Amino acid sequence: MSVNRSQSTMLDANEMLDVVQETVIQSPVDVGLTILTLLIFSMVFSVRKIVLGFLWRKNKKNPTHRQWVRTSRYLGLGVSLLLTIPLWIDTLENIGVFVGLLTAALAVSLSSPLQSIAGWVHLIVHQPYRVGDRVQIGNQSGIVQDIALFSTTLLETETTGSGAQPTGRVLCLQNKCVFDKVIMTSAREHDFMWHETSMTFTYESDWRTANRSMHLTMRDILQQHHREERQRLEVSQRELEANDVELLLNDYISAEDHGIQITLRFLCGIESARDIKHRFTTKMLHLVRVSNSLSLAYPTRRMVGPAESKVSGGPSPPASPPVSPSTRTGKEVPTPQEKPKRTFTHPIEKIEMTA
Repeated sequence: MSVNRSQSTMLDANEMLDVVQETVIQSPVDVGLTILTLLIFSMVFSVRKIVLGFLWRKNKKNPTHRQWVRTSRYLGLGVSLLLTIPLWIDTLENIGVFVGLLTAALAVSLSSPLQSIAGWVHLIVHQPYRVGDRVQIGNQSGIVQDIALFSTTLLETETTGSGAQPTGRVLCLQNKCVFDKVIMTSAREHDFMWHETSMTFTYESDWRTANRSMHLTMRDILQQHHREERQRLEVSQRELEANDVELLLNDYISAEDHGIQITLRFLCGIESARDIKHRFTTKMLHLVRVSNSLSLAYPTRRMVGPAESKVSGGPSPPASPPVSPSTRTGKEVPTPQEKPKRTFTHPIEKIEMTA
């Protein structure tokens, strides 16, 4: 029995080998098409690599290099498919039914990846954002680094109010989020936004002098910034439909509980907002320090004497009259003078206590 089984196994192996040999011999065209297809793909992507290397040597500091890499990848794949699909038309005539059944099965089992592919097509065609743009998708903010077939890669940034500086973390979001998430974008060419900065002065300060000092200081800083970014500023002015009046520096004054608040509203690049606010605050603190008519205000709280505790459950016992030192000792002792108050100053609160 064992001999018969071994012989039958050898026959089956020989039959399979004969079938493979007949398939290879009878269909040399398929092998040739496969080799030709591989050669076409290799040549196209070799040319792509040479062109990218040449562009990288010529423009090492160009921020659009990542976009070139992504675009050339899709372009090379498209050219390769256009060159190879006509070669395989005769071979692919009888697989229409199979492709239809396979598509139906994939639509049910791979709905999420297919939605991401549809999102990728939407990003390529309509371009709600591109590589290099600053975007906020839902609750996630960052700079677009890459748009792949299934996901978008973001370099995470802080909120706009704190300067929108990169944190160093990388976020990967599925492309299907473009259909159900709110997208806020700021393109690299027109990433100017309106920002505000405020300072509060005491009611005893000369608020007119404070307003004039703040306005002149910020104007000098913005003039230098706008000269450096004139081209991008003009693009932003067209995109935002802002006139020259809106681009000017605006002042707003309001009376708060603890002082007079002066707010400046200005237009600048997102990346430059933190640096502009830093330079402005530094100069204003120096002006306040050397000026006799300006004083910064901040919320204060005053405490007079220690808090007196009461015995719970009944009225407080009557306080006994103080006993003078002369009564205890029988000698005249000079009455000590009242100790002066010491003031402890805190950056946020000002507390007066009796020593």
